[in-house]
Amino acid sequence: TAPFFGIVYSISRKAGWMFIGLGMLAGVLIPVILTAQNDWVPEIIAGSSQDFDKRFYMKPWCRCPAFFIGIALGWAWPSILERYKGRHQTCMGRLNSYLWAILGFGLCGLSTFGRMAFFQCTLTDCVSTATTPVSKFWQYVWVAFSIPGWCLGVSIILVLCSQNRFIPLLQNIFTMSLWQPIAKLSYSAYLIHTSILVINFCQQNDPIEYSPSRMFFNFVAFVVTSLFAAFWIHMFVEKPVANLQMKLLGGGGE
Repeated sequence: TAPFFGIVYSISRKAGWMFIGLGMLAGVLIPVILTAQNDWVPEIIAGSSQDFDKRFYMKPWCRCPAFFIGIALGWAWPSILERYKGRHQTCMGRLNSYLWAILGFGLCGLSTFGRMAFFQCTLTDCVSTATTPVSKFWQYVWVAFSIPGWCLGVSIILVLCSQNRFIPLLQNIFTMSLWQPIAKLSYSAYLIHTSILVINFCQQNDPIEYSPSRMFFNFVAFVVTSLFAAFWIHMFVEKPVANLQMKLLGGGGE
């Protein structure tokens, strides 16, 4: 669908932004509506007894806000954000950038660790919307904004690094060239990793036992496998489509 949005943007930038805005609105409202209709606890583990993980979290369309935010960032960089590229000239500019950096880290941290609120209870209480410690209002806020919040946080950090305005030491680390291959595979890995998790867990007959070493090695195995699968998706799907889009639209409409 990215070429479709690129075509619309190349014809009319206002129409392109309108479509992205409508897509984001749908990406925020639909999770709330589905959560209310199905009485889900909107957390992948706490809600698994009600099939929240299978019927929502594992579905690719639940990640559409990430897709729209990525497209919007690609449009906003050359038209708006690139003009601010370069190190700070004033103390106020430096302060503003560092505050944005804190906001980016805060959004990522809140979107990652905010789910801890769903587990301040016994297992029996955590899996029911009637007894979960998270109120209905905050359940809806979480399911609507946890994924967009993470994406916005990453986008802020990415923009600041691209502008050379991020926190100095982290700027040097985050902009190292060794990240380029992984960055190109990240979106495909993001889409495919849930399928890899399902393939693995559906072949297990016994309950999963937690241990730090088991979780660590599982994490490494899933990351490597996801990146391997993403490499082939990138080479045979993402890259050819991107090249075609570049030829047809001259870089997505610019």
